Amino acid sequence: MRIKPLLLTLLALFPIVLNAQKIENGVLVDASGAPENYQIPEGVKEIAPRVFMMSSIKSVTIPASMEVIHECAFNMAPSLESVTFAPNSKLRIIADQAFEDCPMLKEIKLPNSLDSLGRSAFALCENLKIVTLPANLKKISMGAFSTCPSLLRIDFPAGIEEIGEFAFANCKSISSITLNGVKVVGTKAFYNCKVLSNVTLGEGLVELKDSVFERCEAIEELTIPASMQKSGTKLFFRCPYFKGFKVAANSPYMMAENGVLYSKNKDILYECPQQYSTDMFVVPSETKKIYPMAFYECKNVKGIKLPETIEKLGMGALANNGITKFDFAGNASFPVYEGCIYYKTKDGLVFMAAPTMSESTKFTLLAETKFIANCAFAFNQNVADVYIPESCLGLGDMAFYSCKGLKNIYSYAVNAPRLGEGTFGEVVLPNVKLHVKKEAYTSYTNNNWIFPFGSDITEPYPSTPNGITGVATNGKDIKVTRLGNNVSISANGNIELVEAYAPNGAKVSEKKLNSNETIITLPTQGIYVVKVKLENGNKKVVKL
Repeated sequence: MRIKPLLLTLLALFPIVLNAQKIENGVLVDASGAPENYQIPEGVKEIAPRVFMMSSIKSVTIPASMEVIHECAFNMAPSLESVTFAPNSKLRIIADQAFEDCPMLKEIKLPNSLDSLGRSAFALCENLKIVTLPANLKKISMGAFSTCPSLLRIDFPAGIEEIGEFAFANCKSISSITLNGVKVVGTKAFYNCKVLSNVTLGEGLVELKDSVFERCEAIEELTIPASMQKSGTKLFFRCPYFKGFKVAANSPYMMAENGVLYSKNKDILYECPQQYSTDMFVVPSETKKIYPMAFYECKNVKGIKLPETIEKLGMGALANNGITKFDFAGNASFPVYEGCIYYKTKDGLVFMAAPTMSESTKFTLLAETKFIANCAFAFNQNVADVYIPESCLGLGDMAFYSCKGLKNIYSYAVNAPRLGEGTFGEVVLPNVKLHVKKEAYTSYTNNNWIFPFGSDITEPYPSTPNGITGVATNGKDIKVTRLGNNVSISANGNIELVEAYAPNGAKVSEKKLNSNETIITLPTQGIYVVKVKLENGNKKVVKL
């Protein structure tokens, strides 16, 4: 009766070899001689990293004494079909990539003692169909079950509070999920779950992070529970059949109108569903902030009217859609020039957006432009010629993505502006000529501007208003005269529009008419900018 306890003590204290398996201080450190069907001895507490990696093991029984399975322990074991955990298991940790890429594993029932499941723990298990998660598990880590295309369903115990980013990405057979007790769902957690159509979000959910359901093409609508406080950007990115959001009536944080997701008081517009259709989307007057990518891919939204009081526009919010024009006069934070929207910072301007379906082919950026925002021109098929001022320091991610009509880039910056990820993705490179100053060639070549060079730039930058406070004139047939607070305008043709702006960009006067002269009154003494447009298209901008 005393022999067995003594043997276990010796196993724990001294390294020994049993059938070529090496155990040191309760840690299985070498299993190179293990049989195909292997029962790990009771008393072993840990499996060291990579012990069964790429081994020929077919089945393994894990003893109740096991506490930790370290990273990559069974990684890429091509024949592993069965993993059995003993009753009353003490297993606490399955580390990163422990069972990653085990293509023959079909089912796994994790013991209730488990409280830590590592990154990509069961990723790339292409035949894994059934998973039983333990009641004590609080978090499913990043990519834990990503690219398990045969996984049919997953039951989430009430104890799970967080689902990590990409946790079930590319699980293309899951059709239904119910999240009860989950508080946070990470970025792209269900990315590319193509047949996922039924999603139930339980009370207790606090946050869905960016693009949680990206490429989930079968989801048509989603109901947000009353407990949800935060939304990431574009939850349904690249979901062409998504019709819209619903929100629990008693939610103190959010509301939905015609499928569009807003904060409760509408001061934030989170996301417009891709199926939304209108000739003119009128953003509510209460809205102060539009989330990044909010109208991205909304091909049936043909126009958008922004309130003059808008304070924040997320990057890509107005990109890649059916919009032909922005109905927006601009304000102190967002000047408008030639139909495009800029953001005014203390250091200069950020070019935010051009209407995706604008008929314009030539875009001359304002002279103070420091940066072209992410997705600013994305999918604009008509843009052919772009003039970038000397002040420009960078172009954002996907700024000109899929602008397949692009022909000429005139960049006046001597030091090549830095490029983001996919700035010119899917642009037909051989068809585009890059025009720079002669002394700038080396800088552009060394900074991944891979277009063939065109003619050298020798002329000064085309005249533009300097962030609405400067002066540009191309209408010699227009006369503007100031006398005190009154401004007299006359022209050799019908005047269509007269606008006056304060130096901070705020519009102080607007008059539409059909005559060749008018008078406007400014609110106070001081400097103003007056813009005049004739019916024949001639314009004049004067600082007074």
